[in-house]
Amino acid sequence: MFLPLKPWRACDSYPWPSPTARITGDMAYWSDHTKEYGTIYGGGGCMLADLARRFGLSRFEAILAGYAHDRWFGVARREDFTAAIDRAAAEQLPGLDMAAFWERWRVG
Repeated sequence: MFLPLKPWRACDSYPWPSPTARITGDMAYWSDHTKEYGTIYGGGGCMLADLARRFGLSRFEAILAGYAHDRWFGVARREDFTAAIDRAAAEQLPGLDMAAFWERWRVG
């Protein structure tokens, strides 16, 4: 069960710890920037909350359920996740610039 949307509003101005921090940083980056590691959880959680707000919580839950179902016992890759969200956005949020969204959340 997800938390209500109201507490997620703090994510509108996520405080990135540095100009180089990215949600999708590799382990070499995080090994060199251990104090920024929380970005994966804080930034990642805020990014997911932003998607839930844009799609609506029930629609976003359905998108995530479909994504998980399609990859049952498989490997979850960033490219697969962003492609699934991009497809859903093209259908349900045609005015949303997904390239700008991913850049804002430092994904990729």
